[in-house]
Amino acid sequence: MTNNSAQELQQFIADNKLRRDDNLILFESGITICKTNTDYYSDILVVSLPQEMVLYIMEFCTSSQPENEMYRTSDHLFTCLPNKKLEVTNPKTGDRIVISLVATKDQP
Repeated sequence: MTNNSAQELQQFIADNKLRRDDNLILFESGITICKTNTDYYSDILVVSLPQEMVLYIMEFCTSSQPENEMYRTSDHLFTCLPNKKLEVTNPKTGDRIVISLVATKDQP
């Protein structure tokens, strides 16, 4: 799962041109929690480690949201969707989130 999920996350990063000159990957996103059909907005930070990649949803880290704030390519299934979206699934529970970019004045 790690290699395919990491490749999918890297493809999402490439498709959306999220990698900066300093190699930091931090972007504004809309997040849909599929089990409750609830939408949130948050900055997302992606960290590349030697054996995997980790996606952090910053809003969930700083609030009392009951959702997971960390998604690892070794534990979750990442899938690129049409319209440059990213789906992250917990294979143990079936819980899913869908991440999409939030347009800012710097982005089209």
